[in-house]
Amino acid sequence: LTEGNSGMTTATFTVSLSAASGQTVTVNYSTANGTALAPNDYTATNGILTFNPGQTSQTISVLIISDLSHEASETFSINLTNATNATIADTIGVATIIDNDPASLPFAIKAEGTVTISGSSDFDGDPLNLNDDARIYAGRGFTINGNPTLPVRRDAQGNPIRDANGKLVLIDRAVTVAPGYNVINANTNLYSNLIPPQVIEPQTVVVPSYTSIINQETARRVPTGTPTVTFNVQNNPLSSASDWTNRFPGGGTATQPTVVRVINGGLIVPANVTLSNLVIIIEQGDLNFNSNGHTLNNVMFVTNNGNINLSGVQANNVSLFASGSIQMNSNARFSGSSLLANANSNGSIIFNGSTTTDTSSNLRVVAQGEINFNGSSQCRGSFVTARNFSYNGNSTLLGSIEAKGNINFNGKATVIATS
Repeated sequence: LTEGNSGMTTATFTVSLSAASGQTVTVNYSTANGTALAPNDYTATNGILTFNPGQTSQTISVLIISDLSHEASETFSINLTNATNATIADTIGVATIIDNDPASLPFAIKAEGTVTISGSSDFDGDPLNLNDDARIYAGRGFTINGNPTLPVRRDAQGNPIRDANGKLVLIDRAVTVAPGYNVINANTNLYSNLIPPQVIEPQTVVVPSYTSIINQETARRVPTGTPTVTFNVQNNPLSSASDWTNRFPGGGTATQPTVVRVINGGLIVPANVTLSNLVIIIEQGDLNFNSNGHTLNNVMFVTNNGNINLSGVQANNVSLFASGSIQMNSNARFSGSSLLANANSNGSIIFNGSTTTDTSSNLRVVAQGEINFNGSSQCRGSFVTARNFSYNGNSTLLGSIEAKGNINFNGKATVIATS
């Protein structure tokens, strides 16, 4: 039978005699757990069926508990015992509860290595919204210190479902591991089905290559045949916003940006400079934003042999590529569709900023090295790393985290899955 979304559904078992009897026939019955568990999935029941002389059929009704959580189909059984004036030919009847809730969403947190959670982090989003639950995949296993808030099953009225011991029951794939996992460490006082862990098919984290991302962004931003302007930093010192205006090439348009190749050193952007509709490629050296007051709109930066220090830029629709590392301070803010990527496995992306709160903001971060997330408030985006991811501080991430290595939550993180 189909589970349903609210209230209760009735499973009806029919018990029959092979022929009418001239005597009263009785038989005991009781429910038994299979993969469906009472009282969360159905209401346990027991009793005695009585067949009066001439009767050949009786029914047993079992109430099925409806909920809004996706899960596999589950079974329980009715067992018959202790018949009088008859023998039992078939002792067991099995009910299969077919789930009718939406399939599990992708993992918002996915590590091929381990996941470690410290502090009172929250992965449940809106408790009444199944679509924003941050499900966790920890291929090699997990360590959970304390009692983070994990997504739990709820009844049709939105109340959390508990087992017979009063422990909360996690939703399907709330916290999962791969076959062959080797690290499991967690408090089992709060959640009933956290340990032993749910083992699922191995998940793969795909990290796009640095070169492929640059090529895609270049093709998206720069029309074929766009000329390149060469800027020699040794011959054009940039000490102020006025120097920038007078010496650095001006921006183009949203559909035809100016492409600038910087040679003979790194690039220092003075305070209070606004850049729009530019693609800037620095051949040798770092990119540094001095002081503050920088506004970037529709800009792409590439350092072919250097790092990027963004300071507190206010950036809209930007793409930033560093052969080494990328870092910023807590005032950095991103809006629109923006991208950060680095090429060096020994480098890192240190994210200290935030995004705007509107749903049109989407930050994408792809690292061949480590990612250290120290978000200053709210960030909306996806983070993918070929190594490890560290989540520090108490900020909120609306999006996803994927790591070929390990994921560590060191602060009071809030992660909300987005579709």
